[in-house]
Amino acid sequence: SGGAMAANTSLKIGSKVYKAGDKVKDLVTSGKITATAQWTPITYTIAFAANGGTGSMSKLTVKYDETKALPKCSFSKAGSTFGSWKWNDKTYANGASVKNLTSTNGATLTFTAQWKANSYTIVFEENGGTGTQSNISTTYGATVTLPVCSFARTGYSFAGWKINGTVYKAGDRVKNLCTGGQVVAIAQWKGN
Repeated sequence: SGGAMAANTSLKIGSKVYKAGDKVKDLVTSGKITATAQWTPITYTIAFAANGGTGSMSKLTVKYDETKALPKCSFSKAGSTFGSWKWNDKTYANGASVKNLTSTNGATLTFTAQWKANSYTIVFEENGGTGTQSNISTTYGATVTLPVCSFARTGYSFAGWKINGTVYKAGDRVKNLCTGGQVVAIAQWKGN
């Protein structure tokens, strides 16, 4: 018999698939015929947000019931290391498998990069002096107070700490001296 199929579905009758809106007639000469609903999985998109980082990442298109691996983070952030992706109050590692995150066709889910501040060490160099000075361990973004010099140099007075070409006084508050690893603070001396 004639008529249109329900919206947003297709039906398989015999070996032929009909879309919504197709008109059909004379499918059988007598008796019954079976029409089987055909389903197409919804698709959704996973987008990636840098959360203070720089760079870009392509979106990921996912079909329902399909397992996908999250890509490796290609964003970067000064003084930080990528930690995980965050979406919907859950965290996901690089390469984590995801499946069926939403049942809303066409939805865009934004996974946000989570960052861990890098650690670094300030190493103190005597530059002709004697004695010892303890290193300072800190993290990128944290403020540190430069210490009083515990080195001594006969005939000289301490004149500051030279770090990356800049001379700082003991007691100066500094941060972000390097993005990770270590940075050297060289004692500066002035003749008495």
